[in-house]
Amino acid sequence: MHVTYDQWMQRTNRGLLSVRSSSLKTLDSAFKNYDAFPNARHLQALRRTFDQWKREKPDWKTSDRNHTGAVTDLDAMLKGPERSLSPMDYLLQEQRRRVDSLFRGRKLVTRKSKMVIPGVSAVSNLENIRRGASALGAGNPAFMDAALGLFRGFFGASRGQVSLEVEVADYLGREVLGDLVKGMAPYAGILTSGANAIFQFGKLAQAASQRMDVQDCRLAVREGDPAKAVAAIERVLSRDITRRATQGTMAGFEAIARGASTALGGPAAETIAAGVMSIAKLTFQVYIIGRDFQEKGQANDIMSAAEPVTYTVFDKYPLLGCYYVVCVDTSDVVNFMLDDMGTENWMDDVEKLTKKMQPIIQTSRKLISDSRFEIEHMPKLKK
Repeated sequence: MHVTYDQWMQRTNRGLLSVRSSSLKTLDSAFKNYDAFPNARHLQALRRTFDQWKREKPDWKTSDRNHTGAVTDLDAMLKGPERSLSPMDYLLQEQRRRVDSLFRGRKLVTRKSKMVIPGVSAVSNLENIRRGASALGAGNPAFMDAALGLFRGFFGASRGQVSLEVEVADYLGREVLGDLVKGMAPYAGILTSGANAIFQFGKLAQAASQRMDVQDCRLAVREGDPAKAVAAIERVLSRDITRRATQGTMAGFEAIARGASTALGGPAAETIAAGVMSIAKLTFQVYIIGRDFQEKGQANDIMSAAEPVTYTVFDKYPLLGCYYVVCVDTSDVVNFMLDDMGTENWMDDVEKLTKKMQPIIQTSRKLISDSRFEIEHMPKLKK
């Protein structure tokens, strides 16, 4: 027999002269929470407080609160199967499975319409590098290996049949990466000196990806796995802010590069310094592109694997968090995020959270649109 909170209060009521004990009031409160939202957390609290109340009685079955059999019925109900006692947990499990149904078998592909290097002209930078190289004279063949090793360090290990290095080179245009590495060779004396702009920018690029601390602005999200979709969105935004800040520090590197170029290049210092800065800009962008390709490959591996797709896919490619909040029903996202369903005024909280979700959804749509890669034919996304 299933007992509701209202039935419990009515059937255990012994009149105005029978005051409910402290432990019984605690049991009443736990029962109220469970009745409003029957999940495992509230069920555990109800069982714990019920057991505590029973332990205080010499024989709880003969308690005056059991004069209608309410205590006996509650005891029998709490010994029932978990699934029937916590139906909301089952609902949340179904919602969690939507992650798998949304992403399983999908694939991130390159969005052809996007610029290769946002805000930077590869052709113009390569021309600056060539001019500076001509002013410096003969190159250093050994330095080419060091430069190529730097980029390969950016790209990480190969994935599948095509190496990440080849993927990035194809995306940039075959001549860009090759010409960049070759053009760097004459700058060996500057780029490995105290100025070493190329290697400093390499370290700066790697550090940028590590500065992903998520700000405490996810008021609509409960702790645990449900937070990861929105945390992934914050991670994308944090990366973009860091990228812009990193580009803003180029003036400091330029001053160092100019000093080194003046010492080595004399009258051609301006040309050489422009080449150094172009190398730095292209190197940073190549790293960003390589990182994106690496994460894309990791996410595609998860989405094509035999195991169910879980929230771990957001760790591999954060932008998938944007796809999640855009492509499922808003009510599902809010229900999944809310930790205190069943508490007082929880329906009002749902309405408030639904409104709070709208800016997140709009931001997610823009991030998806601006992304280097896309998942085609996703629900709620128009071409």
